[in-house]
Amino acid sequence: MNIKQKIYLLDKLLPNKENILLDYVSFNNKNIVSINNIYWKWKKYLENNNDIKIKFYLHIPFCSRICKYCMYNTIEIKNNNNDIDNYVDDLIYYLEKFKYLFSKVKFKWIYIWWWTPSLLSEKQMEKLFWYIYSNFNFDSNYYKTIELNPSTTNFQKLNILKKYWFDRISLWVQSFNKKTLDIENRTYISSKRIKELVLYAKVIWFEDINLDIIVGLNNEWRAEIFNNINKLYEIEPYTITVYTILKDMERSIFYKKDKNSFYKEINKLYQEIIEKTNITKKYDKNDWSNILWFSLDYKNKPKLKILYDAHSEDTYSLFWVGYKAYWNIWWIWSYEMKNFKKENYFHFFEATTKELEIYRYILQSFQFRIYKKDFFNKFWYDFEKRFLDVFKFLEEIKIIVNNEEYIEYIGDEKYIWYYGLLFLDIKNLLRFIKYRFYEKK
Repeated sequence: MNIKQKIYLLDKLLPNKENILLDYVSFNNKNIVSINNIYWKWKKYLENNNDIKIKFYLHIPFCSRICKYCMYNTIEIKNNNNDIDNYVDDLIYYLEKFKYLFSKVKFKWIYIWWWTPSLLSEKQMEKLFWYIYSNFNFDSNYYKTIELNPSTTNFQKLNILKKYWFDRISLWVQSFNKKTLDIENRTYISSKRIKELVLYAKVIWFEDINLDIIVGLNNEWRAEIFNNINKLYEIEPYTITVYTILKDMERSIFYKKDKNSFYKEINKLYQEIIEKTNITKKYDKNDWSNILWFSLDYKNKPKLKILYDAHSEDTYSLFWVGYKAYWNIWWIWSYEMKNFKKENYFHFFEATTKELEIYRYILQSFQFRIYKKDFFNKFWYDFEKRFLDVFKFLEEIKIIVNNEEYIEYIGDEKYIWYYGLLFLDIKNLLRFIKYRFYEKK
């Protein structure tokens, strides 16, 4: 099927091609793979590579409630202590299979997320982190990060995190507007309490403290958003990350106002945040993405370590652990866990093929840039054979810019994933449409 035929098919099946959220793992073919198979793939990789670069990622999939804007596969906790106790035991059981294999590996990061790691009790944190840091090694030049919900974070948990060498925490504030958070089914925590947590984290010397904020949640207009930013200014975390809502955008007043200009409105709002609040007195704009987020760095921030990254210039393998975790050995093998219980022997679902690995890389890179040196070293032969026609087409219609150093998406942000679908062959294209728009409903 050529590109024009794909576009015709997409226009028929997806008449509204805006704001498509791609899930490039979960719609793939699934084949059960044993833990032994996974073990031998890692062993082969470690034996055949001199320059080992691996990230350690730990999945905590539970939330006490599911926010309406959430687009992730979370599990609403029913029996907090028992469910999480069992999960911690399963994590340790699984990691025990790999600790000797990785005994000479120094992981570049540890990153704990998805969704509420702070649901772990102090006892559960002690048990899990003691095991991890007693059996795995981490490079001190890279952050050890954990994501936290302010509603389940306290001083005792911060002390435990510092005891086990975490040096970066990220607190999901999202909004200081109680009405907004009530609508979104999210627990409200006052700015006073969040400031107490941040100040305490500074006292015990976390090297980076990030607060997340979402713009465009439900009924929030400029006044509420500027108020959120100014409260962050008063709290003074070391970094601020500002997102827009990426799911159910029709619930956002910005989206309702004018769907056709939503992205321009949000980008205009970002500029207003920079220009009209006091934020630049204390913060420098650090990064800006065409997928609608930006970050701010505190001007008196301690010296930075290397932040966890998973985008186009990334050449690291991923050792992801946990229910629904997705791991990757460079670009050669990728798997997604399904069952995570001892009695099920830790079976996995195969997540991808070589074609889909290249596709996954391209889609991540669309959010930033595809740096050719890295990309072509990995993929050139397969890329040229499978995807060159799509790149040439997108370059011709001025959706991407292609120069000597990089390839970058420059089209309208609301169509970024629509154009990404053109890289799929017809079988995977139909599988995605079936999964995303029919089976998920």
